[in-house]
Amino acid sequence: MRNLSIVACLLCLFISVPVMADMRVLLEDGPYGNTGGGEFLITVLGTADLGGDKIGIYDVGDQFVTFCIETNEYVSYNHKYYATIDTVAWDGGSGGGTPDPLSPESAYLYSLWIDNLIGHSDGNADDLQKAIWYLEGENLGVNNYLVNQANLAVAPGGSWNTTWGNTIGNIRVMNLWINSDHTGHAQDQIVRVPVPGAILLGMLGLCVAGLKLRRFA
Repeated sequence: MRNLSIVACLLCLFISVPVMADMRVLLEDGPYGNTGGGEFLITVLGTADLGGDKIGIYDVGDQFVTFCIETNEYVSYNHKYYATIDTVAWDGGSGGGTPDPLSPESAYLYSLWIDNLIGHSDGNADDLQKAIWYLEGENLGVNNYLVNQANLAVAPGGSWNTTWGNTIGNIRVMNLWINSDHTGHAQDQIVRVPVPGAILLGMLGLCVAGLKLRRFA
């Protein structure tokens, strides 16, 4: 029973989602794009601007670029927002439900951009933003070549599906809020997060190896 308790503790430790109270970010205009959407530049400020937890894979002080997933919510440049991480946008935008889950196709396209697998230019940023809006059911979206690329990648046998299945993988929605009590919707963005499953498997492997060593010691 003690061995099972060790495994259970590890499962709780690595599956648990950290509380992200009062996490703040600074939103600025990104280097590319002319749609009025992405790309945006995010700076992680931390808990009440005093440092603290990560936003996705990013530490306090880190910057990353992102794209929005709604066309009926708005942000202001050089403005600080409260942020929470989830698999859904809590206000569904121009299309979709409330809450509105992020699509695997949008997750795939965002991964291409931040991994620099799509050439960074104004035109490509515009195409990517319009593709994400289309995939998320927003009324400014365009069914362009990137939508087709995403559909192929997410389909069975596609590159994204082979790695992540029909999921959003290690991409999440960064819900932005005007107020510290997470009220007042602002335009939600996309962010990459750590891969808890890989960490969990690695730690469980170490745990099992340790139990075997104890057994034969």
